[in-house]
Amino acid sequence: MRPTFYLLLIVALLLQVQLWLSDSGYRKTHNLRVAVSEQRQQNDGLRERNAALDAEVVNLKNGREAARRACPHGPRHDRRARNLLPGRAGTRARQALT
Repeated sequence: MRPTFYLLLIVALLLQVQLWLSDSGYRKTHNLRVAVSEQRQQNDGLRERNAALDAEVVNLKNGREAARRACPHGPRHDRRARNLLPGRAGTRARQALT
């Protein structure tokens, strides 16, 4: 009975040593927990940034709605085309828009 007990004790100790000291044991678990914590912090920052961008988009959409109400016929596209396209291309673009 006694040799079996000592054999089991040695096997248990070897397994514990392997668990605590090997690269795929406790160290790996600890490193993964640290990486998950860092990723969560980064995600929180990105969530805040996304919320700010969403608020900005809503604000811009509201501004466009106000501009549409102020000018019901819309912006004058012919001016934009004339400014962007030089020469004959601008003339064709103006004709296409009218």
